[in-house]
Amino acid sequence: MRIDEVAGADSVIPKLVGLSEWYVGQSQDAAAPKVASLKTFIELAQDMSGSTLTPDQLSELSKQPPLSNYIESIDMKEQKVYFKGSDAPTNTMSVPKAEKIVSQAAKRAAFKRS
Repeated sequence: MRIDEVAGADSVIPKLVGLSEWYVGQSQDAAAPKVASLKTFIELAQDMSGSTLTPDQLSELSKQPPLSNYIESIDMKEQKVYFKGSDAPTNTMSVPKAEKIVSQAAKRAAFKRS
């Protein structure tokens, strides 16, 4: 079931979800923090939906599904929207281990060619 089937086609919620997904995607592509200016986020949401949205309304909506799956928190003092999303993995392979794996793979490939 799609979000607009539950919320209604004219609801602002599907547009906010789409905007949140876009922000998270842009952040991941740029390896940037998943944060946006509250003012900018609301302006984009209003442009997309054609309806008025206040910071307090956005804060209330962000605490309920489906937006709660995308928005971590809204900081009214700093005027920032913080998004959820998977960050880059913290378990990275060491250089010596990577060199060893590549070396072993190269030796296997050379052995198979002979």
